[in-house]
Amino acid sequence: MITMTEALWAGAVLVLSLLAIIFDLRWLKIPNWLTVPGFVLALLFHGITRGLPGLGFALGGFATGFGLLLLMWLMGTGAAGDVKLMGSLGAWLGAQLTLYALIGSAVIVAFGGSAMLFMAFVTQGPSRFRKRYVGSAGDSAGKKARRGIMPFALPLTFATWAIVAWKVLAAHGHAAG
Repeated sequence: MITMTEALWAGAVLVLSLLAIIFDLRWLKIPNWLTVPGFVLALLFHGITRGLPGLGFALGGFATGFGLLLLMWLMGTGAAGDVKLMGSLGAWLGAQLTLYALIGSAVIVAFGGSAMLFMAFVTQGPSRFRKRYVGSAGDSAGKKARRGIMPFALPLTFATWAIVAWKVLAAHGHAAG
């Protein structure tokens, strides 16, 4: 049987990621009013349920998620909302699960992005495909950002949901953990 603490943890992670995916898909933006309270609630939750070690757990997850996505943002491969979302989710997940979420997201982006690019090539033809996704040497950073294949919240949410399910099942002997 799932405990109340596990249910609250899983529910918070699922709601935060679901709202993020809705905003990212609809408006291509993840609002601060979602990520900042998500981070603060994670600190409170882990602090209340696990004390000082819980705060360390949450801060370690935040540092891992925010730090790694900040590097991607600085390289021009991510958006600021993605950085804040990963920091917020990281505070809920802790450093280890945050790394798993990032790895899972990368796998989903690799396979899903490849499939989407292949379909775009087939349906749009080589010329339109090259103009939209490959561009030219003179493209500005802004133009390249608009060419993105998929909002990052999409693969991040799917990876996070899989990790939450695995974690809850593993805690109750239903999966290897």
